[in-house]
Amino acid sequence: GKKAYVGYISPAQINVQAPGDTVTGSVQLTVTTSSRPSDGFTVQEAAVVPGVLAPASFNVNGTQYLAALFPDGVTFVGNPNLVPGAPFRPAAPGDTITAYGIGFGAVTPALAPGVVASGTDSISADVLIFFGTGLVPVTYAGLAPGSVGLYQFNFVVPNVPDKDYPIVFQVGSTKVTQTVYLTVHK
Repeated sequence: GKKAYVGYISPAQINVQAPGDTVTGSVQLTVTTSSRPSDGFTVQEAAVVPGVLAPASFNVNGTQYLAALFPDGVTFVGNPNLVPGAPFRPAAPGDTITAYGIGFGAVTPALAPGVVASGTDSISADVLIFFGTGLVPVTYAGLAPGSVGLYQFNFVVPNVPDKDYPIVFQVGSTKVTQTVYLTVHK
């Protein structure tokens, strides 16, 4: 019954940002084109349904790596040649890295769906990032500047031994259900 902001359309996919409301539970979704509306179907709406950027191309030998970047915005965190054709290097303790996600909920100050973010907001609920079993300092958790509905997380790699670490994101009491890893080499 409400319009949603459309971010992407292809023959097989439509990405929309849910309306800014407090509705939770089953809702009817209808896609309307210039010719006619689709049949309605039921989806579940919740205040937060967080997920992080971890594309299929970052699944290597059964291990799903987080698509995290160094401050240069070009180099990904991971072993060299983790994904052919993309620049990678392992993280080192003290490095600040950036990850992205969707569905992390409201921000302060509030921003309406479909509005380009300026990067001056923060996620309204507490955001925790676990590197292995330890919490890491989060230097920014809010909407990605210049984007619509995309969340950005800047955090510092702790002083840990070399290996792949599971990374867990949590907003309020809700943990991201994805299992993702980052590589550390001093």
